[in-house]
Amino acid sequence: MIFSDLKTAVRSILRNRVPSAISILGMGIGLGCIIVLMALIIHEKSFDRFVPGYQNVYRIVFGTSAQTQFPLAETMAGEYAEVKDYFRYYQANTLQIKTPENEMVTEQNFGFADPSIFRITGIKFLSGTPANSVSEVAISDESALKYFGNSSPIGSVLQVKFTDGFSKLTISGV
Repeated sequence: MIFSDLKTAVRSILRNRVPSAISILGMGIGLGCIIVLMALIIHEKSFDRFVPGYQNVYRIVFGTSAQTQFPLAETMAGEYAEVKDYFRYYQANTLQIKTPENEMVTEQNFGFADPSIFRITGIKFLSGTPANSVSEVAISDESALKYFGNSSPIGSVLQVKFTDGFSKLTISGV
């Protein structure tokens, strides 16, 4: 039964080549588009699922850039009751760091954020607390291992070079 149905379908395709080719090509393009769109939708909906309460976390975009004016977050929190908490994040391109052994290291992945980033994103500390002042910094466990080895970096000082010279940042958490 199946063999005879396949045989009939192949004969029909060979007899009507142009309409069959158009139909098969159209169906292939349609299925390809559906697969690509589903992959895109699944990918886009998978972002930020690790954040507790991700349904209520929003990113502000100004034009085509996510870089906004610094006081915007405080102003929005003060003027809109819907804004419960916020954090500002800035990814530095390249910074120079003086290690405890006085070696100069160029760091590519140095970011600056408000202390509330840990509360909003649910990042847990291995040791220490979030940085609460301008002269404190929280670092990742990879950075702690890179700069301090197996010793505890809490209370240690990293010297980071900004445009106006080196600033001493005390490590408050890992």
